[in-house]
Amino acid sequence: IGSCFDVYFPLAQKDDFQDKKQDEEIALLKGKGHILFVDDDAQICDSHKKSLELIGYTVTAIQDSRAAEQVFSNNPDQFDVLILDLNMPQLSGFELAERIFKIRSNIPAILTTGFAELIDHKKIEELGFHALLLKPYRIEDISSLIAEILKSEKGNRN
Repeated sequence: IGSCFDVYFPLAQKDDFQDKKQDEEIALLKGKGHILFVDDDAQICDSHKKSLELIGYTVTAIQDSRAAEQVFSNNPDQFDVLILDLNMPQLSGFELAERIFKIRSNIPAILTTGFAELIDHKKIEELGFHALLLKPYRIEDISSLIAEILKSEKGNRN
């Protein structure tokens, strides 16, 4: 009348958990700079804004691509990095990037998307995006990418 299974797991040691926590802390690269984060998903905007602020960045998170264009055009020099979602209503990430790059061509930009099949790598390169990040991504991934881009940009200015 049924089956009975015995499952045996190795006993975890307290040190196993401490090592993992230290690894996670190292992976989160803290930084400084102002990020314009644009994604039409309110939950993504809110969670990434909070996460990036916890590691030192100032974040302006906007869900409306046209509003993001206006915010950027009002003060383009206040931002250090753009993070744009590809698929948004009104202006796609590509369209928004084209408009922003006409205002300030040298701003570092990261394109994000959850739709790998819609990626046009040639267009990403032609527009001048520094990186492509596929959703879902971890905060460790984006923090290291931002740090790498800002370090590279700082080196190019000197």
